[in-house]
Amino acid sequence: QQQADARKAAFMHPDGDHLTYLTLYRSWEQARFAPSWCYTNYVNLRTMRQAKDICGQLAEFMRRFKLPLVSSPKQLSLVRKA
Repeated sequence: QQQADARKAAFMHPDGDHLTYLTLYRSWEQARFAPSWCYTNYVNLRTMRQAKDICGQLAEFMRRFKLPLVSSPKQLSLVRKA
């Protein structure tokens, strides 16, 4: 349990849960969505796959309505506003 808590603490963001989830997702994305990453970091794979599906749905929505798909990884204030 302590090892799991330590792994999860590595993703914690001081500005709240949404940014923690974003940090977690980006880390999994950098790992090329590997299931083993989830097991190593004590993260539920099914939940992460749902998040990936939702991300894809949102991107498709943006394309369909010809809205710019903009990422602001270094401007977290913009993410907080969204």
